[in-house]
Amino acid sequence: MSRARSRTAGAAALVARAAAAFDSVRARLLFDRAENAASAIGNGCFREMALVGVITAVAASDPDRAESMANAIPKQYLRSKALASLLTVVAASDLDLAEFMANAIPDKSWRLQALTIVAKAAAASEPQRAERISNAISDRYIRSQALSTVVTVVAASDPDLAESIANAIIKGRQARMEARAAMVKALATRDPDRAESLLSTITDKYCRMTAHIDLVTVVATKDPDRAERLINQAKYAAYAVEDARADALAVVATRVAVSDPEHALRIARSAPGTDRARVLHAVVVALTDPTR
Repeated sequence: MSRARSRTAGAAALVARAAAAFDSVRARLLFDRAENAASAIGNGCFREMALVGVITAVAASDPDRAESMANAIPKQYLRSKALASLLTVVAASDLDLAEFMANAIPDKSWRLQALTIVAKAAAASEPQRAERISNAISDRYIRSQALSTVVTVVAASDPDLAESIANAIIKGRQARMEARAAMVKALATRDPDRAESLLSTITDKYCRMTAHIDLVTVVATKDPDRAERLINQAKYAAYAVEDARADALAVVATRVAVSDPEHALRIARSAPGTDRARVLHAVVVALTDPTR
């Protein structure tokens, strides 16, 4: 019964969220129904999880109500989760309030995740603020991930600042490599020379593979000579990813197929025997895709 009522509450909340775009009065009634359905669940755990789902749906159209509902949840962990779920909506219109709310979340793990959400929201308009919020996160791993996310956003508009933030990620080598890979993708269109130079500093084989593919995808149709060289580099980068070599080669080949089907087929046919069928299949699917 608790599961059924939880599904009822969730469905009502989703309908209400859809209705909010064109009929605010009906949306409020539906949100009332969703909240009542969630509150009527006998099992405390199911009840509070259902309320978190309703709160997330309410947040976009009525953040004040959503915050009030979240603060009424007794269990600290779920209350914190519900409050964190509001922050994407709140941060879009009021970064000060979002940062305040994030810092006030009682559960530490959700508080740090909430600060990451606010940092990402601030990155486009206030990158220095986003960097400050990220650096204030006490957990080393989450801090590095937050800074990497900020770099991804900032790189599109201010690559110099993005590179400075990326290089400042002292703790968290993987996050630093992920940030540089994100910068390669952001720079590929506007400054492929810089993107390629940055690519050479990525030492993690998985991040390097991703960055090669992103760069190849952009330059393949614009600079055939550069593309030829980068495709070969991407192929060798794929070979370095031993535990996912077939998938990596398949991605390289399918990206190349968009601009150079013959080259894509050559990559597939030259794949090691155990990988060849997988890569050829991926290329054939890409070449016969009607949306291509």
